[in-house]
Formats: sequence, C-alpha cells, structure tokens
Amino acid sequence: MTNSSLPQVLAPVAAVAAVVAGTSLLVTVPAALVLVALLTWAYLYPYRRASLHPSFANLHGPVNSSAVFGNWRDFLDSANDDGTDSSLPLEWTEPWPTGRIHGFFGTHIFYSTDPGAMSYMLANDEVFQKPPRLLNLLGILVGGQGLLMLEGNPHRRARKAMNPTFGPPAIRELVPLFYDKAFELRDKFASFFDPANDGVALARRAEGDDKIVVGGRRKVDVQKPLAEFALDVIGTAGFSHDTAALNSSPSEFTDAWRAMQVSLGQKGKRELAQLFAMMPVLEKIPVDAQVKMTAYNDAAVKVGKRLVGNKMAALEAAGGDAKSELGRDLVSLLLKSNLASKTSEKMTTDEIVDQIRTFLFAGAETTAVAMSYALWRLGRHPEMQDKLRKEILTVEEDNPSFDTLNGLTYLEYFVREILRIHSPVSNTIRMAMSDVVIPLSKPTKGRDGSLVDSVVLRKGTTVMIPIASVNVASSIWGPDATTFNPDRHATEPTIKTPGIYANLMTFIGGPRNCIGYRFSIAEIKVALFVLLRSFSFEVLPDMPEQRRMPGIDLRSYSLGQGLPLAPEMPLLVRVLE
Repeated sequence: MTNSSLPQVLAPVAAVAAVVAGTSLLVTVPAALVLVALLTWAYLYPYRRASLHPSFANLHGPVNSSAVFGNWRDFLDSANDDGTDSSLPLEWTEPWPTGRIHGFFGTHIFYSTDPGAMSYMLANDEVFQKPPRLLNLLGILVGGQGLLMLEGNPHRRARKAMNPTFGPPAIRELVPLFYDKAFELRDKFASFFDPANDGVALARRAEGDDKIVVGGRRKVDVQKPLAEFALDVIGTAGFSHDTAALNSSPSEFTDAWRAMQVSLGQKGKRELAQLFAMMPVLEKIPVDAQVKMTAYNDAAVKVGKRLVGNKMAALEAAGGDAKSELGRDLVSLLLKSNLASKTSEKMTTDEIVDQIRTFLFAGAETTAVAMSYALWRLGRHPEMQDKLRKEILTVEEDNPSFDTLNGLTYLEYFVREILRIHSPVSNTIRMAMSDVVIPLSKPTKGRDGSLVDSVVLRKGTTVMIPIASVNVASSIWGPDATTFNPDRHATEPTIKTPGIYANLMTFIGGPRNCIGYRFSIAEIKVALFVLLRSFSFEVLPDMPEQRRMPGIDLRSYSLGQGLPLAPEMPLLVRVLE
C-alpha cells in the first residue's frame, strides 16, 4: 500500500514545458513559457521557501545545480548499480544521512535516513502531514475519506475500525482466495504457449518481436498479467467482486482501469495530469490522463457503492447480526467490525466506499511492481531461482496454508530482499504543520564542522523519508547493502529502523504504517509459490535497462538510449516439464 512521495510532488513540473507548448491553449513559445512560469509559481506556493533555521541551513547536501529545477534533474538522472532502487542518489545519502536538497525555485527539502529522525517524524503525525497539493491528487483516486487521506483523530478512528480486517487471522482466511487467482494467473501464463494463440492479445510486446515460441521459451511482459492478478486479488479478497482482469472480461471498472494504465504510461500525459490534478483551478481541464483518471474514479465509486449496498442489505436481512455469514472478504469483515464498534467509532457508508477505492488504488499496483521485480531478480540470479524452487517443491500441496507458506524460510528471505531492494514506493513526504525540532540518533557533521544532534524546521518545510535509500543504507545493512542477497536476512541488523516489517522502511512505521502489509506479503508468496512450480524465468539476452519513472505510475519502464520507452518487464518464460 502506498504513501506520498517526492516524485508525486515535484515530477509534474519537469514535464510541463515539453508538453504544454504543444497544446491548443497556446499560440507562441513565449506565451508557453509565461504560462509554465505562472503554473509553476502557483503550484509551488504552498512549498515556498520557509526561512531556514541555522541548524537546517548548516546541513550538507548537493550543490544547487539549477536556479529553476534545483537538484531535481540530478535526481532524475541518478541510477544505482545492480538495479537497486533508491529515493535519492546514494552519493547524497551515504555521506550525508541527514541533509538538505534544493527543490524548484529556491525551495528546500529536509531528508533523513537517521533512525531517530525517522521515528520522530512518523510518530508525530499531527505535526507531519501530507502537503495539500498531494492530497488533492490522491483525492481524485481514493476519495476524501480514504485511509491515505486522513490525518490526526479521523485517521486513528478509521484505523481502529479497520485493524481487525488486516490482522493475521483475517489474512489466514483470505489465502485460499489468493490461490484461486494465482491458479488463474498460472493458466494465463500457460496460454502464452498455446499454438492457437499468437500472444498479441495476451502478452504485450514491442513492435517487431517474434510472436512464436522459440526453444520452448516465450518473451512475455510479465508486468501486465501480474497487474491483472493483483487487481483481481484485491477485488475478490477485498470485496467478493471479481474484476475478471485476468480473463479480459469487459466491465466498466476494468475497462476504465485499463484505459488509465495506458494513458499514464504515455510520456508527458502522466506528468501533466499530475500537475493539473494538484492545482484545483486547473483540474477540470480535459487532459487525457486526467480524463481517464476521473473515469476510473467514477467507476470505482459505482462499484464501491453497489458492493456496500448489497452487503448492508444482507446484514439487515440477518437482523444486523455481526456474526452473520457475509463472506471472508475485507469489506465484509469491515462491516461486521463496524457493527460491533461504538457509535462514535463507526464508519459511514461513504467512508467505507473510500476505503474500497483506497484498496484498489494502493493495494494492486504496489504489489504487482514487487512481483514483477521478483521474477526479474529470479531471471538474473538462476541459482536463487533453483534454490527457491527446490524449497517450494518440498511442499506436496498445490495450495498450502498461510502457516505452511510462512514456514518456507528462503521464500521469506527472498520476499524480504525484494521489498528491501525494490520498494514499490520509494519515499514518503510530509510538510511540517508547525515549527518543530527533529532529534537525531547519531549527530551529523554540519557545514561549519560542528556536530548537529537536532534540526529545527520552520512551519511549511517539506520533509522526506527516503524509503528506498534507507533500505540500501550501508550504515544499516553493511558495506554490501546494494547487493541483492536474500541470505542476509538470516541475521538481524544491529541498527534498527522504525519499519513495521523486517527492519525495512517499505511499509514505513508509526501510526501510519501500511495497514495492508500482511495482505501484500501473503499475496506475493502465493504468486511465487504457484508460478515457480510451473515456469522458469530468464532475462533477455539483450535485456533493456529497467527503471521506475518519477510520479504516480509505479511500474517499471524499459529504457532505450536512456529514455523511457514503455511500461513493461519483458522476460523469457519457459514451461517446466
């Protein structure tokens, strides 16, 4: 499940100049530049430079490389060796675990990988909240009352009502539903090898690719079926609603989801839609991706209201008995938990609908991204694939229990390492709602040579926890932190982070930790368990570089000459004998 990120706040502006000049709204290039400047200034107004306290100004950080873009272009151009992800270049975060980077037009952003600073920022959620522009963007997709949107007491009330639906007993009951969809995913992969199919409608390929099976292997964009699987799992296990994405059945919701995925994958449209969505005065302008996002949102609301209405009717027919059999899905559990709550803690129908929208948006793509990189890593490290498959094949059942899955040690280590190296969400960003002093667990050396053990931030300062950078920090994970090594999890790191799971910051920590992390981990394990019993995965001989693009689209993109070509994860898949 996702949280806000630096790219979601800054990326849109970087693409505006390249896109807006080509629209029918403008006549001349100078006019385009003026409009871009005005839009940028209006967009950045809430993030304008706060007066810097000396302790903040004294922090190290990269040199400002542009008066307009700050360090943003440096961030976009950065990439770590061995395919690891990081929120900020390691050249910044390794020498300066706590520091200051330059944003657009002289703004400053505080960041820290220090466990003490992270714990403080995550624990004090009344002080550190999502910036208003980001809330506007998220609101389009998850509604104004979804868990991602709420702050303070409203968030605590909703979280209390929802916690039972994501606990171990609830997830244990949902795992059989995960298997049902995992078997459909297996069948989808098998269909790529059916001579009756040419694969065009089943596995998207780059133009000119061979469409026949060669040497028992087929090139498959695994990201697409994995995204469909994740959406179907959320629908089935979340609300007893089969979105039927895997079997390509048409429906208003699934069609809207597909259209949004296509539009967000097109260069320029994604960034422009994000910028316009963050600026209420412009959000009604019919930019393509914005239109697709709105259509998806409308379809999700319809589905949510229908599902809640049907389940509420079933509850009323049972006389409002919270023990009545509604189903094992999350919404059924939430409604039953809601009935047992005090009146002051009950969630309204609209709030529950917005939770459905949140599950759909935050739960599907994040997990699909992790699964895509899991298969990519297995392709890059065949010895790990063999080791994992050998462990999986020690289990005789095709659909072992939740507890049996959790007893597979190497599977656990492998999933942890995927979530460490390839965190679906790379960072979380907040804004200080008041002046605040952030303590550091380890003093950092300031620009003047003094040791800084706390940093004072003014109200309105943007702060960032660089999740992916923390996950590969040598101070926490050792000198081989950027090396993909599942066996590292056989021993616990000596430096503890506030992360809720396995010392990772992937699901963050504190009162706003990812409520669905157990759901996501179980889903990934089930998918790997089923797929590795039937298929092997290899990277392409000419495998394109894979990189995630800044913004709301979390998918991996193939790069060509350093530029994003398409959201895809192409691998060679082979059926096992």
